[in-house]
Order: sequence, then structure tokens, then C-alpha cells
Amino acid sequence: MHPLQLDSVAQRYGLSGRTLLRLFKDQLGMTFGNYLRVARIVRAIELQADPNVSVTEVAYEVGYNSLSSFSRAFQQLTGGNPREYLRNR
Repeated sequence: MHPLQLDSVAQRYGLSGRTLLRLFKDQLGMTFGNYLRVARIVRAIELQADPNVSVTEVAYEVGYNSLSSFSRAFQQLTGGNPREYLRNR
């Protein structure tokens, strides 16, 4: 997964970074950063459906540079850690 950055996304759609930030806030009620975090965790849950994929592999695949930051974001959004999620699927 290629890391998404505000400026590259804005440029792709012919917007300024500031305009894109405002659109996210006004239309979705969340920041661009929060949207990315949610999108990454949703994709991580999809990837974890494959029992042959480790939590570490999932973390790097969805764009996190460390397992600890992935685990922290996963827990903030789901209320549980990724390893528990894997055990309960």
C-alpha cells in the first residue's frame, strides 16, 4: 500500500491541501488523518480474514511503520487489540 499524503491526494483531485481538509471536515465530520486511520483499520480487518497472514504483515501492508502504532490505532478504533481479534475470528 502506498502511503497517502494530504498534498498528493489534493493534487490528484485538483484541490489545495487546505480545501481538501475543509471538505473532509465539512462533508465527513472528520479530519483527513482520522479518515486514513479508519480506512487502514478497516483494510486490516479484511486482511486478517486470511489465517496465513500475521498481525505484523497486516500492520505493514496497511501502511503502519511499527506494530506498536498499528496496535494502538486498532485498539482505539475497535476496543480490542489485533491479536485478540485474530483469536476470536
